[in-house]
Amino acid sequence: MTQAQRAVWLGFGLLLLASLYPLWRRHAAESRNLAVSLAVEYDAVETLAAGEGIPLDAAMQQLKGAGVDTIVLNEETIADLIGQGDVDLLATSVRASSADLSDPSPKAIRLTSIELRNESVLPRLQRGLVNRFGDRVGRIEPRSGKISLPELPLAMVRSTSINLSPEQVSLARQFNFQIVARLGNPAAASETSLRETIRWTAEYGVLAYLPLGDQVLGRKDLLPVVVDELRRKQIAYASPEFAKIGGDATMLTMADDLVIRLHTAQLAELEKLGEADIVDRYARAAKERQMRILLVRPSAGSTASPVGAFAGTLRKIADEVKSDGLVIARPHAFTDPKLGSLVPIGLGLVAAVALTLFAFGFAAEIAGGSLPARWMAALGVGLILLAGAGLGRTVLTLLVSVITPALAIFVAMEWLPALDRLPGLMQALARSVLASALSLVGGLYVAATMTGLPYMIRAEEFTGVKVAVFLPIVLVGCLYALRGRDVRSVMAAPLTYGAIVTGIVLAGVLGLLLSRTGNDGVGVSGIELVMRNALDRYLFVRPRTKEFLIGHPAMLIAFAFAATLGSGTNRSGTNRAGPDRRTLVLALGLAMGAIGQTGIVNTLCHGHIPIQLSVVRIGLGLAFGLLFGGLAWLAIAAILPKWRRFSENGSGEFATPVNGAAMGEERRIG
Repeated sequence: MTQAQRAVWLGFGLLLLASLYPLWRRHAAESRNLAVSLAVEYDAVETLAAGEGIPLDAAMQQLKGAGVDTIVLNEETIADLIGQGDVDLLATSVRASSADLSDPSPKAIRLTSIELRNESVLPRLQRGLVNRFGDRVGRIEPRSGKISLPELPLAMVRSTSINLSPEQVSLARQFNFQIVARLGNPAAASETSLRETIRWTAEYGVLAYLPLGDQVLGRKDLLPVVVDELRRKQIAYASPEFAKIGGDATMLTMADDLVIRLHTAQLAELEKLGEADIVDRYARAAKERQMRILLVRPSAGSTASPVGAFAGTLRKIADEVKSDGLVIARPHAFTDPKLGSLVPIGLGLVAAVALTLFAFGFAAEIAGGSLPARWMAALGVGLILLAGAGLGRTVLTLLVSVITPALAIFVAMEWLPALDRLPGLMQALARSVLASALSLVGGLYVAATMTGLPYMIRAEEFTGVKVAVFLPIVLVGCLYALRGRDVRSVMAAPLTYGAIVTGIVLAGVLGLLLSRTGNDGVGVSGIELVMRNALDRYLFVRPRTKEFLIGHPAMLIAFAFAATLGSGTNRSGTNRAGPDRRTLVLALGLAMGAIGQTGIVNTLCHGHIPIQLSVVRIGLGLAFGLLFGGLAWLAIAAILPKWRRFSENGSGEFATPVNGAAMGEERRIG
């Protein structure tokens, strides 16, 4: 073993050791947050009960028995009171007195009044109007059943919030439901108004606040006021997944200790899903993405017992959630893992050492020799200094996510000559497992750097996902396609139609993979969607398609190909036979294999997904991928003799390994 090889093995070992403590702290924080709430909307239950013709409390009782423990209540406004017939809003105009009686167009004064038809709503009206308009509305005392208001825009009066309905709150308490309050963000609200709104809501003993509309309360400038008052009243912030709500990202950053993530589905989405898919969707949101409030809406459609059908779906969701090791109970925000400031710096230094060793060893292999020691020292010092800066740690994490998959394939392909004595398929399996293990170490390091509340609630995410996914693929492909050749002569060579077509196809494949990476990528096909649903239903967690169907099988086939036919190069990088199909096939196979390795790292780049779940997903993907790759290689091996004859070059050299020789060495036949 050379000095460079020892250094690289040491670098991987240090990466693993540096990742263990942060990951343990992260896992402990995730394990303390297993309570999931099953929530429904009051308005939806009221509609179902009316449609079935049963009392509302009877419907609530059925849902309670199905596992529901939380109810979502919308704030009411004066417009709601008007619609319910509790009040009327009257507006009249009178002529203003004027000293000049000859004035042809005297100013008109608009008088607004609220006529009470239900005296019990008066306290809420008074509090809501004072909260919204302050001293402008005076004492708001009714006279002859009417409340006179100053000249105010009617739309503002109608939209004035009077907070939650006491009757709805009373019914929720009757069934021991937790309450999530939905509050809108009024235009031009003052700091005093916002604080009073939260204090009023807190009097109902709510669990969490959920935005109503497309903005959070207090957006934009008064968000710190809202966060401060929520903390004072110990009210959580329910952040809805996938919703485009103005100010939500800022709330996640400012109030990470208050955030409970919520998952729901719109009616348009539910219409496309069967009951089994609906149940699976909500259960996976809780298990895989740590959603802790599941707001379930009834799907549209006619049925003999709407409440009973909805209760049946809710019961199945509750059972599925429990079977995943979670509990239906009062949810809470994540506890901070509290790693301390020295841990990220230490991780950055370890990453700097590993990157230095990799840069030296990998560059030396490409150059076919070695780099001066002073260059290596300068690179190491530079990376260590970079690690001392906050941005430097981010850059180092991105670099580790790029180089570890590429280095994993290089190490598995070029090192450990003792594996050469194994049969071709067994050797390929051993090298595939080794490469995946090294990539896993890099992914665990990235996951360790994302230990903290901002990553758990997705306020912060790993930056550079697309770079980390595709740059290693390009690096591996180019290295093995050009290795041992004069790059200048390759670039000066004339283009062929085959090279052009191959380049276009490869660019299209990479473009498709790029478009499929991330949450905003193109959608999946119908066949793939069916396959995903089946895997989700029958496996503990679904492995990534590109890993077990493309990356891992291609990697195993490439290693088996090299073990059986040779790589076309020796370990020093000198191509004895010159350019041939073997070299290009191997480079393409290893590049495709890098898809699986970058997938391993990328799976661990999601801080909001439980760490143990990501590791299980990687293991299942590798197991299925190696199984499919092994079966494919057995089929390919049957046609290799024909391929050998087809690949014979003008000198009569074949890629046939000599018994006991190192991989890639050739013999002359003929």
